[in-house]
Amino acid sequence: METKVTEAINRSQNRKMRWVTVLLILVLSVISCTLPTGLIPTTAPPMGVVETIDEIQTVESTSTVTLEPQPSSTPSSTYTPQPTATIANPTPMEIMPVIPNLAPSQQASLSPVISPDTLISLTVITTLQAHDNRTASVAFSTNDLILATGAYDKDAKAWSTTNWTRAFRFRGHQYTVFQVAISPDSTRLASASNDGSVKIWSLTNGKLLKTITGFDAPVHSVAFNPVGSLLAAGAGDGLIHIFDTASWVRVRQLSDHYQTVTGLSFSNDGILLASVANDGMLVIWQMPDGALLRRIEVDNTAAHAVDFSPDAKTVVVAYGDTQVRIWDVVSGQLLHQLSGHEKTVPAVVYSPDGSLIVSGSMDKTIRFYRAADGVYLGTYDDIQYGVLSLAFSYTQDKLAIGYFNGSVVVLGLSGY
Repeated sequence: METKVTEAINRSQNRKMRWVTVLLILVLSVISCTLPTGLIPTTAPPMGVVETIDEIQTVESTSTVTLEPQPSSTPSSTYTPQPTATIANPTPMEIMPVIPNLAPSQQASLSPVISPDTLISLTVITTLQAHDNRTASVAFSTNDLILATGAYDKDAKAWSTTNWTRAFRFRGHQYTVFQVAISPDSTRLASASNDGSVKIWSLTNGKLLKTITGFDAPVHSVAFNPVGSLLAAGAGDGLIHIFDTASWVRVRQLSDHYQTVTGLSFSNDGILLASVANDGMLVIWQMPDGALLRRIEVDNTAAHAVDFSPDAKTVVVAYGDTQVRIWDVVSGQLLHQLSGHEKTVPAVVYSPDGSLIVSGSMDKTIRFYRAADGVYLGTYDDIQYGVLSLAFSYTQDKLAIGYFNGSVVVLGLSGY
């Protein structure tokens, strides 16, 4: 009898345990369905190559502007600043602007005259869907027959200005083409890339003529001197390399910047070279010996573009703090500070006759100023995307604009 009672008790307990187990399973199932996904163990997806924005470089904590992962520049331990001229910003600003992904906005109406205070008239000559990603650089040939473009899609291209069709597509870089430059005789194109090389292309047959390697960092800027005998290339480690274009041998290395060299400009007489960098410095070099003549530093912002005036008396620099500044080359004094943009300014150029300064910004506007006194003349805002690059034709009747979405617009200018 005792055995039967014990067996009955055991069976009852077993049934209770089974019911408890079932209830626990049901409760756990309900809880797992309501937990945040971050609390539920999952298998991470396989890692791939992801292009991220770190630049213009409108932002940043690193020294370079790029879509692809790259080593950041670090200040050289031997660098000793020379307080030639320093402008202190009263408010904190971004060290290196980060370009946001901009969605298309409603198109602004086109005003044929940019301002009632000027007779400058603008017309859209053509719109090129030039690249699949940001058009980082545009440049006209001196004979006005070619417009060259370079972009984040790794390509450089040459376009005929007679019918605006593509003449050549230059493929070979592994990463972003940050800048392109055309030789003064209009026969060669230099392209500077995040892959740490500069390539020289023929504008006659489209063939690759030379690949220059040996840089220790991505190459962000490139410029020919006015006679085409020298090529300057600025890198992510702050170094500027000077090459002889007959042999492509490096003849000089200029060292003063400690972050990415974002812009280069030779004076029209070829005696001076101006460089700007993400360290906020403008440096004037004497060529061809490379002697440092002047250093001008603006605190707490990056410098993105530089251009000499035709008479080489002034340089204009575009900065990440939304300002454009005009500097006297001889004295190093700030002559004019051009305000008005609301976001970083990646591009600025003088007109070939030196009468105009044009700046392009990530705020989707292009502003025109009188170069002599910095007077604001007007704004072109028929733009859907941020502006990354600008170039005047040597005939100064055309202005090319490179946009964040990869397109290029060519404006016709008259009346100035």
